[in-house]
Amino acid sequence: MTLSYSRDQVLALAPDAASVKAAQKLLSVGKWSLLAHDPSAVWGECQGSGKKPYLVQVDRNGPAFKCSCPSRKFPCKHGLALMLLLADQPAAFREAEAPARVTDWLEARQDTAKKKVERARAQAEKPVDPKAQARRVKKRWVEMAAGLDDFELWLRDLVRQGLAALPGRDADFWSEPAARLVDAKAPGLANWVRALQKVVRSAPDGWQRRVMAMAGQAYLLLRAFRRFDELTPEEQADVRTALGWAVEKEAVLAGSNSESESPGEGLREPMAVLGSSLTVRDRLRELRLWLRGTQTGRDALVLEFAYGRQPFELTWTAGTVQDLDLAFYPSRSPLRALVKERHGDARPVDGLVGTRSIDTALDQAAERLAANPWIGRQPMGLCEVRLVPGEDRWRVVDGRGRCLGLHPKFKRSWELLAMSGGGAVDVFGEWRDEGFLPLSTWSDEGFRSLPHEEME
Repeated sequence: MTLSYSRDQVLALAPDAASVKAAQKLLSVGKWSLLAHDPSAVWGECQGSGKKPYLVQVDRNGPAFKCSCPSRKFPCKHGLALMLLLADQPAAFREAEAPARVTDWLEARQDTAKKKVERARAQAEKPVDPKAQARRVKKRWVEMAAGLDDFELWLRDLVRQGLAALPGRDADFWSEPAARLVDAKAPGLANWVRALQKVVRSAPDGWQRRVMAMAGQAYLLLRAFRRFDELTPEEQADVRTALGWAVEKEAVLAGSNSESESPGEGLREPMAVLGSSLTVRDRLRELRLWLRGTQTGRDALVLEFAYGRQPFELTWTAGTVQDLDLAFYPSRSPLRALVKERHGDARPVDGLVGTRSIDTALDQAAERLAANPWIGRQPMGLCEVRLVPGEDRWRVVDGRGRCLGLHPKFKRSWELLAMSGGGAVDVFGEWRDEGFLPLSTWSDEGFRSLPHEEME
């Protein structure tokens, strides 16, 4: 089956708004001397300012882009324009046999992916010096213990002195404990301090409640660290992750965690890519791809990181299904996963998997949170719900009249209402402390992506 991309899916791949605006100017067929495709790729030639046209090609199963233009953006305006033309004017493309430049590129991509898997396996199979590893772990553990002792004193003082003075605290009040936690090899808690500062300074309604909830999570993490040896391997893995102690990818791909004796789970299943959200911190971009098994309904989260304008390694489009081998990070509630291998071509998704009951969805979220109190964002699928405006925020309402507030950062409520036509739709998104953030929807009109981007 040849995979087609909608206009919304293509626009979701754009690196920025400027690229979209530039691509719009290239949507005239007259600007292209060649437009062609086959089941695996799309390619074209776009006339630029020079004598030779730019050679543009797209791997449909990524999608991945290549262009002969000098742009450092991925995809560039030519790649975006090519795919937008295919979405809007498919009749302008002729079906043809791919030229050598396209087939060579596709084969090189396949070889690179295969070699990456082989390198990961070889790295994981390398013998480990247990004594050297034990020394490294012990040294980091001692540094973390000292840093967490200081942090606990800071946290106790924060609560003991009360919350009223927090909005007036200067920058050093927050930056100094965060810096000490970074030095103590606990970057996860350092990020927590920064997040707490943002909650206080943004002064949303009920910020005091959120501060106390976050303080409780941090204190629970400190208590878990003190009793680390009493925890199960899965619980130990969750504590490490919350503290910011990263697990090596090679260990996860190999099916085991070399530092915690906690095996990583594996899964082979067609996975639907149901949504994506992008977070930008300074120049570091974090892409969250939410997957759901088409057979088991199993959820998975794949994280991708890129600095500056570097392209993401995975550029899958929401609304597609990929047959994947996944390796899950160890956890009491395994969610984050790495892709070990992809099989076959992508195909369009044919619906969303979720529940018609908001109560059931919240119960499922509560079970995950009980298993891992530091889990953060969670996937949530809701079927046959309606969008309703409210005095303070928009809500989704199920058939029994139960409501769920939308996240304050969701700015596309009117667009989502227009997509639904005022009727019931299926919605997939992230459940966070502040509410439900829709990322995609399914209705009689088919799948529509609602990619979310935010700055931190």
